[in-house]
Amino acid sequence: MSQKTVENAEVLSTETSNASSNTMSLSGLRGTPVYDALAKGLRTHSLVISPIPYLGGGGSGTLVKYKDKVGMLTATHVLIHYLDSREIFSPFQATDDPTFFINDHIQIKKIIYLDTESGLWQLDKADSYPENTLDICLIELDVDVFENVLQRSGKKAVDLSVYKENYTNNFDLYSSSNKDWCWAMDGAPRENVKQDDNNILQSRYDGLHVAGGRYRSTPLVHVLPSFDQTADLCVHQLGPTLDPLPNRFAGMSGAGVWQVKFEGNKGKPSAIHELFFSGVVVSEGISSEEVSEELASRGPTSLYDIFLSYIDSIS
Repeated sequence: MSQKTVENAEVLSTETSNASSNTMSLSGLRGTPVYDALAKGLRTHSLVISPIPYLGGGGSGTLVKYKDKVGMLTATHVLIHYLDSREIFSPFQATDDPTFFINDHIQIKKIIYLDTESGLWQLDKADSYPENTLDICLIELDVDVFENVLQRSGKKAVDLSVYKENYTNNFDLYSSSNKDWCWAMDGAPRENVKQDDNNILQSRYDGLHVAGGRYRSTPLVHVLPSFDQTADLCVHQLGPTLDPLPNRFAGMSGAGVWQVKFEGNKGKPSAIHELFFSGVVVSEGISSEEVSEELASRGPTSLYDIFLSYIDSIS
């Protein structure tokens, strides 16, 4: 597969071939053709999830497949009190408006995670994000259930095997420490979410968030041996922006993170140069100076080297 392949996302034609690594604010991107193409491409794979019928709780996720496993990739703490659950709820889009959905329940086969009991306690009780946990899980579904979800939702799965191969063969390019990328996340903060008696969900802040990022590594402790190694952690800044942002980003947890390069003049992207599925949102404002405009994610090392290696070890 070509390194310039963008899976299930529209790439716009442009006369310029220079990839821009500048952080783009939401106010600069919103309403542009390149923003609409990016939002459309990411929304193809993303979904809102909740362990309970009321969708005001829960988080976000990505429809994925990896070898013989299919399901929803998300953050473990989204399901921290429901790890033995056998169903999950997700709103399927009812109209062309991405903020209106109809709720539905999905049968779960298994929830796969590698956090230890002490790690789960950390995820549940810590006042701030415990950086020595991984916080990635796969909600595994039976194949027929998964195919039915795709059919009813009109969405497509991200093939993690393809991205893992690209990451492994081109570590310097796709490592989260590479500053030539911006980041894009499609999720659903729960602030001001409304749900009526017919299970219709309305959320003011659903959709695409684009950010810059700072990289660091953190030692994992509260994961199963021998996966207690160093993992990557990215802190993403969403601002400054003229667009309204939620005061809290609860509900973004578990959203898929994409590394993105734009083409065009500085600050004015005209096309998507490349997309790479990069990781999972795990927290908001993890720094000592907590601000609502920050999100944190586990990056490709955490996802491809650690989490998928764990899945391989139990398969």
